[in-house]
Amino acid sequence: MLAIRSTPLALVSLLVSGCSSNTRTCSTASPCPLGSYCSASGCRSDCDPGASTCTAGVCTSFGRCARDQPDPSAGACGAMVLEASFATPTVILLVDQSGSMTTAYSGGTRWSVLEDALVNPTTGVVMRRQGDIRFGLTLFHNPNGSPACPTLTTVPPALNNGAAIALAYSPAQPAGATPTAESIQAVTQSLIAFAEPGPRYIILASDGEPNTCTSTTADGKPGAVAAAQAAFAAGIKLFFLSVGSGTVSAAHMQDMANAGIGLPVGGTESAPYWQAADATQMASAFDAITGALLTCDLTVNGEIKPEALAGGVIFLDGNRLALNDPNGWVSIDTQSFRLQGDACVQAKRAGGHSVTAEFGCDAAHPPGLNAEGGGVIGSGCSAITPAAFLGAAMVIGLSSVGWRRRRR
Repeated sequence: MLAIRSTPLALVSLLVSGCSSNTRTCSTASPCPLGSYCSASGCRSDCDPGASTCTAGVCTSFGRCARDQPDPSAGACGAMVLEASFATPTVILLVDQSGSMTTAYSGGTRWSVLEDALVNPTTGVVMRRQGDIRFGLTLFHNPNGSPACPTLTTVPPALNNGAAIALAYSPAQPAGATPTAESIQAVTQSLIAFAEPGPRYIILASDGEPNTCTSTTADGKPGAVAAAQAAFAAGIKLFFLSVGSGTVSAAHMQDMANAGIGLPVGGTESAPYWQAADATQMASAFDAITGALLTCDLTVNGEIKPEALAGGVIFLDGNRLALNDPNGWVSIDTQSFRLQGDACVQAKRAGGHSVTAEFGCDAAHPPGLNAEGGGVIGSGCSAITPAAFLGAAMVIGLSSVGWRRRRR
């Protein structure tokens, strides 16, 4: 993170004195050259610094289209403008591969209808939301009382992972028992070790009550509930979907639902669970679960000083949003905020959107900005002199972001 308050003025002048672009890999320790910025795919540039190609105002010296004037309320001495982006959820689809999944169900079998709900090329939830959610797959069972229990087929989570998940699911055949607790434990450990940022979830789809790796007749329900509680304690929420109606007791579904989101098991509060009597209800259940994971929480590439919140300005697609407004935004912490009401609805619509988060500075102590992060620009790629840096009502660290949530 670039902390502007402590940046030497000579370095500031150097940072904005030229333009170039590159596609090499990058990191905090190895930043991109001028004219480009670091993205998940490496150094990239959205525009030509110095050219009149940005409808938003100006092309920054980091190759981003952005506003060329700070909001008037952001402070007389300029504004730090932070990049804002959604946190990408990571979801492991933990699917029961036990023998009972071959039971006839809704025009097919439980196994085939579940496959269609996940990876049908047109209607499957993975195919429709794979650009927004990192999906992974774990099929679990104990086929023949094998000592290597549970037997797992896994596809690590990633964006645009539908083809890989379909390829793993298609040849698999249900057989054997349902060691749910041990399978939850294995998936929990894999998610703990997963390096990508963002919230993590397990969606457990099963058509029966669990047994254990040590016995196909033992009651595995207490162990499964305990495993869901342990997952939640590790920061991983679990959601339960019954494949078929009446196949899992209501008491166990409720216990798993409560354990999965940290509510007391057997308490007065009841978390939602899903019971799919047919293919339509199954598709609706997956839509409801995954849709709830696509929140309107955003994180910024910097840090906002708490005392600066009241003077902060959030723009969504060029429209100013008000702090603590039901249709505006609220602060979560120093690095994240949440869009509300109409703003959230707008952000979730298909297509590209842009968000900027502007925070001013203390006019008595320029450039004592109320946020840190981003970069420094002047006019196009012109060098900024120390005098201009101190005296101009300029935009400091101006950066904007666009994202696309593919929804159908």
